[in-house]
Amino acid sequence: MLWEAWNLSQTYNTRPSVILGISEGFPAFCIDRATAYFASVVTEHMDEVEGALPKGASKQLRDSTRQGILNGYLGIEEEVQGKYRELKPRG
Repeated sequence: MLWEAWNLSQTYNTRPSVILGISEGFPAFCIDRATAYFASVVTEHMDEVEGALPKGASKQLRDSTRQGILNGYLGIEEEVQGKYRELKPRG
């Protein structure tokens, strides 16, 4: 939910707490801060792994790599060649 709140807040140029309907001062601040931190960690990891791909990597490979990393953070299993692979977030 934090990732979706982050993306929507970026799209609509508003705070994640507004997207989630949290209007109280400190709780709203905490949600905004947690969402920004989560998004920065995930994005940094995506950029790091994408940067390690071969120079001529296709857009499809870059996009699927980024999606795989996000899925790992969100706890979503993805099917790879008929088997499930678990992508774990870095600690």
